[in-house]
Amino acid sequence: MTTVEYLETPETVQPRELIYGELHVADAPTVTHQRLVGRLFKALDEHVGTHKLGEVLLSPIDVILDGPKALVVQPDLVFVSAARATIVEDRIWARRIWRWKSSRHGRALAGPRSASRSSRSTACRSAGSCSR
Repeated sequence: MTTVEYLETPETVQPRELIYGELHVADAPTVTHQRLVGRLFKALDEHVGTHKLGEVLLSPIDVILDGPKALVVQPDLVFVSAARATIVEDRIWARRIWRWKSSRHGRALAGPRSASRSSRSTACRSAGSCSR
């Protein structure tokens, strides 16, 4: 299964991940697991909010680690720093060089939406290199 095919599937609260093209569906978490995740979320969210560090999100939320390699995970908790807030859209795009795009020819993965080519080039020069 490709990342595009995965993103076109109906939304579900059932835990699932796409690992290098293979869809994995997990059993529902236990009550003990959910209690622990809830406590961790409350503690992290309070700390992150107090110090304006970014945001903490709860699963289920897709984190696209590598679109072309069909690698999409759903961690229990996700911290996104304020500096990387632009990676959060309808999903989290861990590598900003890939995002979901609709066109008259269908849906596909495309380049960055939030940064213009010139600002991306400047950022790449500052970082020393950019990979695709």
